[in-house]
Amino acid sequence: MTATTTPPRRPSPGERRARRERLATWITLSVVLVICAAAGFGACAMALSWWVDEAPTPAAVDGMSATGRVSVDAAGRISLEDVFAR
Repeated sequence: MTATTTPPRRPSPGERRARRERLATWITLSVVLVICAAAGFGACAMALSWWVDEAPTPAAVDGMSATGRVSVDAAGRISLEDVFAR
């Protein structure tokens, strides 16, 4: 039996080069976009962080640390002897 269909046409070297250049352009733009998005997210995260507050309001009763009341209670109830005894 003989095949009646023609084999698929191979792209010319110029077409392959153009396709490679388009692909390289899109990959480059995508990488730059991801880097810029990560830098923007990091900048927003740092700007909204309590670390950059000029005068952060302490959350603990002692007025010194920035931990919450739950952290202070847990630290007071659990001693190192209890941790190592388990």
